Parts: sequence; structure tokens; C-alpha cells
Amino acid sequence: MSTSKRTTEADHNEETPSWSDAAKEATRRLIGDGAFVPLDDKLHLKHVGSDFGYIAFQDLGNGVLRIVDKRSGSERVFSDVDELIREG
Repeated sequence: MSTSKRTTEADHNEETPSWSDAAKEATRRLIGDGAFVPLDDKLHLKHVGSDFGYIAFQDLGNGVLRIVDKRSGSERVFSDVDELIREG
């Protein structure tokens, strides 16, 4: 039995999910200006793919963009806010 996937035009038109330009700019301002009130000493974030994470307020205050995945606990450090935004 063969299992082949039929490719359609829609498959070729699918784009990688991305935030709107307004959401990207809001993220830049939020992280860059620190214009937020942290809940439980964390800045909570949502990934464009529906995952959730946070940056500890202490890390953010030290210029470290370390996101902790809320589900798995895995950590990822970004070099700057633009890299974080590119990754969703």
C-alpha cells in the first residue's frame, strides 16, 4: 500500500506564521522601554505557534532575553529583540 501526499496549490501558498507589524513593534517597545507591569516578576509572552513562555524580570533588567517555555521548562536565549521576533 502506497501512501503519497497529494500536493495542492494551497500547499505552495502557505506562509510561515508571523505576527503583524503592529504586534512586532509593540514587542520591541515593551522589551526595549520596559513599559510594562510585571506579574509575578515575569514578562509573559505568546509564540505565534500558540506556545507560551516568559522572561524573568531580573533577566530582562540585566538585558538577557532568556525565554522559558511554560510547558516544557526549556530555555532559549536570544541575542536581541529582533531575533526573538523573527523566531515568533
